Amino acid sequence: MKYPHAGLLLAVLIFAASLLANGESGLHITHASWYGPRFFGHIMKCGKRYAPDAVFTAHRTYPIGTKLKVTNLRNQRSIVVTVEDRGPFVQTQPGEERDLDLSYAAAQQLDMISEGVALVSYSEISPPS
Repeated sequence: MKYPHAGLLLAVLIFAASLLANGESGLHITHASWYGPRFFGHIMKCGKRYAPDAVFTAHRTYPIGTKLKVTNLRNQRSIVVTVEDRGPFVQTQPGEERDLDLSYAAAQQLDMISEGVALVSYSEISPPS
């Protein structure tokens, strides 16, 4: 097959267009990774210790406390997470930029543990309170 990811790209574009048609603005499509076990117990930017059952995300610029809706584009599973840390800071290949580092619990709910990195969409649903 000449373009093996053409079907996935088409699905992403259709999904994004449907969200925009429903009035959801600020939609971002990116890759997301998840925090591995070596980060359990580390202090996050918000001041809390990272626990494996915590549901949150890291983002480089959104203010701490911002709520984001994240959708795994492979399976359409969604979750609302709160920005509680900064990151990701990994080096990636061109075209694989990552905007989000999800907690283990959030990644489980999105069914992306086995992949490690997933193509997701996300948008802000509320600013920090």
